[in-house]
Amino acid sequence: MIEQSANGNVLFRIIPENWEQKQTNWLSPWDIILSGKGSPKSAEYMKIWQQMAKTYHTDDVEQWSQTIESTKTYFDNPKLRVEKYYNMLNLLHCALIFYIFSFLFIVFSNLANNKKIWRNNLEKISFALLISGAILQSIHIILRIYILGRPPVGTLYESILFVSLICVLGFVYSAWKQKSKIGILLGGLSGILLLTTAQGFVSEDSMGTLVAVLNTNFWLGTHVLCITIGYGTCLMASLMAHYDLFMRWQHPEKGEALNQSYQNLKTVVVLSLLFTTVGTILGGIWADQSWGRFWGWDPKENGALLIVLWLAWLLHSRVSQHLTKIGFIVGSAFLSVVVVLAWFGVNLLNVGLHSYGFISGVAFAIASFTIFELALIGGLWGLKNKKRTIYEN
Repeated sequence: MIEQSANGNVLFRIIPENWEQKQTNWLSPWDIILSGKGSPKSAEYMKIWQQMAKTYHTDDVEQWSQTIESTKTYFDNPKLRVEKYYNMLNLLHCALIFYIFSFLFIVFSNLANNKKIWRNNLEKISFALLISGAILQSIHIILRIYILGRPPVGTLYESILFVSLICVLGFVYSAWKQKSKIGILLGGLSGILLLTTAQGFVSEDSMGTLVAVLNTNFWLGTHVLCITIGYGTCLMASLMAHYDLFMRWQHPEKGEALNQSYQNLKTVVVLSLLFTTVGTILGGIWADQSWGRFWGWDPKENGALLIVLWLAWLLHSRVSQHLTKIGFIVGSAFLSVVVVLAWFGVNLLNVGLHSYGFISGVAFAIASFTIFELALIGGLWGLKNKKRTIYEN
């Protein structure tokens, strides 16, 4: 009977697996019974819940209130109250809605070219919505940091949330600094794409305890944050390159704006190389402390190195004139594919010491994304043949 009730039931996790640890898994009563992980303290706590059920069925209001108060003596923790509001507010979905409306408003502003007042108002509203979404997403991540008691990135799902925030904040800064609606457009688009992707990686319990090798706040706050910031700046560069290619095809006469776009792209690529390189080196130091070797050609280590080499090749080839301006832009656009393969693709191999990040079932999605990007970038590149003069070295 207990096994039938417990089958597939993930609710009612009211008992900590280890009462002495602050970070521990929470189990349901049936999990405790079936796994044999009970203790005298958990037995006492379960009796309180039994009494609560009894008073509920007998409509004994006074005894019900007393029993409720008894449960509070076991867990008088403000984090539980914060987690309650965290789940109620659902800030991440609200942020996604703001990003969607921000993107739509900035698109509508382009359709109001002959009505300057309407265009300006739509741009202001769109920028306000983008900032509001970034604030809500930041609060969401800050609440997770407080509840979990660790840096914001420890799982694949959390890495997507953090990379999304990095992209949005980066484009918010760009839109504010340069007074350009391009940042608003790409910021809203990046928020939509990444938060939607995150929904496919959220588990039944997105706040589970990390495996032992990951449970170190120092490296989570240095290597992991550094490498995920690198992912974020790489995706920013890719989106900027996509937009640059599109504009060079549609509006080749805007020479000054296109040159500024290219300079901005180079700056973001340099930042990407900085963060991914430092993050990869820090990862090697962590691996040396945990496994006794700095580098072992592990698939995930190779994935990180792949991004670094791609960025270094782009920058050095441009300096040496082996890549033209359009070649550099196209190579930057392909960063999306390189990052996805290094971020998600290597996890499909299920090989290496980084077993905590293994995934399955997304090979088709990654392959489809890669084919789509090849077709899109190749198509935009091919369309430049009619306006060849725009792509000088």
